[in-house]
Amino acid sequence: MALIHCPECNYELSSKAKNCPNCGYPISSKDVINASVGKQEQRFHDNKKIIIPIVLIIVVFFVFMMQHPKDPFEKYYSYLGQEKQILDNDKNIAKVELTDNMSMYTVLNVKIWGQSGNIGMFSGEDKKINYCSWDTNKSLSDEEEEALIKKMDKLYGKHDKSDKLFIWENFKDKSVHAMEEDDGGFSVIFLLADDE
Repeated sequence: MALIHCPECNYELSSKAKNCPNCGYPISSKDVINASVGKQEQRFHDNKKIIIPIVLIIVVFFVFMMQHPKDPFEKYYSYLGQEKQILDNDKNIAKVELTDNMSMYTVLNVKIWGQSGNIGMFSGEDKKINYCSWDTNKSLSDEEEEALIKKMDKLYGKHDKSDKLFIWENFKDKSVHAMEEDDGGFSVIFLLADDE
């Protein structure tokens, strides 16, 4: 048994009723069908009010994500300027003491944009992380290097180029340098802007 509304007085009644108990209006099978169709149309209309905004939010989210790709280096350069103790307890990061006050931290085989490389982070005498680099494990073809540079341009803005050195100035509070090594490898270096 479904509930419908009387076409005359809008009283809610059973779809099996022959007459409206409120006003006595005779309920025909046509009235029951119209009421059922009206409810379906109302549900469809109500669902559209919910579905359309949800679809729009999803579309905007994906457009935003396409315009602002995730920075694969951020996990590492975010340590710049922080006390080196933050890395001392991380079991995934190897530590080498260079001097009493200077340390090197390494993460091996970090895959970035399809290229494998090693992350190096260094602390200075102030015991803060002041240098972060990623060096590829192999020589890159010109096409592979160009693809990396394009992705970095998308993240950090237009670069300046000097010989084999690519520079992105004033990215947040950092300077980003990338260079082609003599052996064909590729390095990306992050420095705090005032440490250059």
